[in-house]
Amino acid sequence: MIVATVRDIRAFSPSVLPPPRHDGRLRILNIGLPILGLSSFTKSLAEHAATRDDVMMTHFELVNATWMKVLFRVSPVPWSMDLQCANMVNLWRWRIRRAIDSGALNLDCFDAVVTCPQHHTMAFIDRRPDRPFVISAHTDATAANTVRDFGDSSITTRPLDRCDRYLLPRCDLVTCMGWFAGNSARDDYGVDPDRLMLVPPTTTEITPGDPPGKTPARGRLARIAIAGNDWVRKGGPELLRWHQSRWTERAELHVIGQGAPEDPAARNVVWHGRVPREKLLNELFPSMDLFVLPTKRDMSPWVLVEAAGAGIAAVSSRLGGIPDEVIDGQTGLLCTPGAENEFIRAIESLLDDPDRCFRMGLAAREYARRHFTPRVVYGGLLDRLWTEFRRQAPRGIRAEAE
Repeated sequence: MIVATVRDIRAFSPSVLPPPRHDGRLRILNIGLPILGLSSFTKSLAEHAATRDDVMMTHFELVNATWMKVLFRVSPVPWSMDLQCANMVNLWRWRIRRAIDSGALNLDCFDAVVTCPQHHTMAFIDRRPDRPFVISAHTDATAANTVRDFGDSSITTRPLDRCDRYLLPRCDLVTCMGWFAGNSARDDYGVDPDRLMLVPPTTTEITPGDPPGKTPARGRLARIAIAGNDWVRKGGPELLRWHQSRWTERAELHVIGQGAPEDPAARNVVWHGRVPREKLLNELFPSMDLFVLPTKRDMSPWVLVEAAGAGIAAVSSRLGGIPDEVIDGQTGLLCTPGAENEFIRAIESLLDDPDRCFRMGLAAREYARRHFTPRVVYGGLLDRLWTEFRRQAPRGIRAEAE
């Protein structure tokens, strides 16, 4: 069940917290930033927790106050994005510690805290009580990942690297959206492999069997989809150019998401704009034949998992956690980021063989059913939190009895 959703740290009070003593249900504080896939994780976890009688969850969204936005976004100092993130992380660390120290955020009311991203565990590590209190950090990438895999500056990422070095080894559980982040937590930051768990993005629940209404694209235009709000980073301009120069007579291109500049002169392109997730998953994706995401920088895109759940084969970049989402040669094809000819060949190989594309879509749906549904992903996470809580319970029981 969900106890409350809190969007202002000043709103913490006994009325929005679980009871201060364990009552047989696992009391979880679920903390996340309301942006991109980070928001999707905390919200989806909360939705699944609401279906379970053995947990009580308080959902806390880290909504920046106006003065925080002014301090770190409207500034004459040319902060880099990395430094802005580090400063915001440390500011939230201070604010959460103040809430704990003042008693507004009473840690006796919780058995576990889950944060996304990982940095917001620091305040709880700083103030960890002597009781059965599980600290779980969810990460889509580490600072070392961004330097090694994406070429970020080791200088500007140093503050976030310090945060990762402080918190990751001290967490009871480190969950990762993709193993590229989990392997970094292990190899770069010394996290015990037994404390690592894959918790990937999720799609909706899936029943076994073929996607309803899906047929191979024989005798009609194939439907290619791209979805995302960062048109340039996701490789949208390149895909549009490839489509217009090569496939206008063979396929429709469906552009989903905000940020794409509509071109009325583009042939066989459908501009959907931003659509609700329910419409995306239940109406648009089930009608598509191929999903293409030639992204230049990504961690573990939710949209690839959602496309798989709808039974769509995918062509995407081989980077970040994407190889955990698209099994190359089975549920789709992976290409070197920025390698245009490689992407074109991969897309054309599936346009030329609609039956193969269809089979890959079926395999993607089955893979998503086994690995990416909320029941599998969040059910496994909540069960693991229960296990970690029981592991620590004797220490906490002694503390409460004294």
